[in-house]
Amino acid sequence: MDKEKIGTLFLASPEIYLVIGILLASSLFFLTIYFGLRKIHTYLFFSSYTSFCAISLFFLSRNQTIIFLILFVIACISLLYFFAAYFDIEKSKMLTAFSFLMIGFTFVSLEVFGRNNETIVLLIAWLIFSITLMSSSWISLRSIKNKKYGSKLFFFTTFLIFILNFFFLSNSLLFSNSFLISNISIASSLLIIVVSFTVLRDIQIQNDLLNSFKLKAILLENEMLKKSIQPHYLINTLTVLSEWIEEQPSLAVKQIDLLSKEFRYITKVAAEKLIPINDEIKICHVHINMFNAKQTKNFVLKTNNINTNTYIPPMIFHTLIENGLTHSIADEGSFVIEQKESEKEISFCIVAEPLSEQESYEEGLGIKYIKSRLDHAFLDNWQMTSIAKDNSWETLITIEK
Repeated sequence: MDKEKIGTLFLASPEIYLVIGILLASSLFFLTIYFGLRKIHTYLFFSSYTSFCAISLFFLSRNQTIIFLILFVIACISLLYFFAAYFDIEKSKMLTAFSFLMIGFTFVSLEVFGRNNETIVLLIAWLIFSITLMSSSWISLRSIKNKKYGSKLFFFTTFLIFILNFFFLSNSLLFSNSFLISNISIASSLLIIVVSFTVLRDIQIQNDLLNSFKLKAILLENEMLKKSIQPHYLINTLTVLSEWIEEQPSLAVKQIDLLSKEFRYITKVAAEKLIPINDEIKICHVHINMFNAKQTKNFVLKTNNINTNTYIPPMIFHTLIENGLTHSIADEGSFVIEQKESEKEISFCIVAEPLSEQESYEEGLGIKYIKSRLDHAFLDNWQMTSIAKDNSWETLITIEK
């Protein structure tokens, strides 16, 4: 191989600006997805990789190898975090330690071998990139066992780039700017194509699921509305009202007002995805007051640690309370809604006391409605359990942030 062509395997220097432009465009593309569609850190990590990679290549083309190395190490760390985030590798401490190890290795190597030795600087960059590819391949390979979407494609891509990384080295007599520019450009181009395809396909799958959940939620909403205004419910309510109109006119007027408020609320929120939690609690109070007046009973609703800025799917508390009142054989009791919040999740504990006549957790229309609403709003990032506890019925809904 001629010395003039050493390291210039695929790229002439004017073409570096085209590669930089592609990398920056890719960075902007993933930023747009993050802010416009789904705020998932995975997209930010890959955007960081492409942007830092583009800037580092610019400095490398200007022979400013130290600045290139620093920026390129950051790009490699961003790529590693992208793979960890995409495949849900929950070992943040290990990743952080590994990142500091790469940074430490970089600076120690520069101090030992000298910052002015361009070949050493480029060799360090090549080693860091090789380690990053090897680690990314390992993360992808591990995720294949868990049947993570895109794991096979990511594994074969990163492994192929890892092999090409050594193939390019074996065909070059020494490290040069053009060698690394060619190497990094080809690797980044492959990663951009594969990641873009996988992410767009993943978004399409999630949108299909969302549309499916939305359709299911709409159908169940209609069933809930039918249940709320079914003839026997209205007949029973109107029968009681007719008696009160003759015997207790003021109480009848109050009951009519409560009934109209509840129906207006149901009609208003039926098409909403999320509503303020205070609105939901208010209508729960209305429903309990109406039930108490109609059945001559004494049930109360209590709340603990409610964050007024929280939004929830409509009628999930209302449905649980309505279910508890329907199956209760007691003349008095209480419902408690307690909210708890951490960095990773928010939970609601709904306790109905005393224990109703239900002996087991049955997934009737009301529970199916609640689960459909949670699916619609949060996809699969939620859990719901319901158990008998002491003399109460406890339902726990946990939502991941």
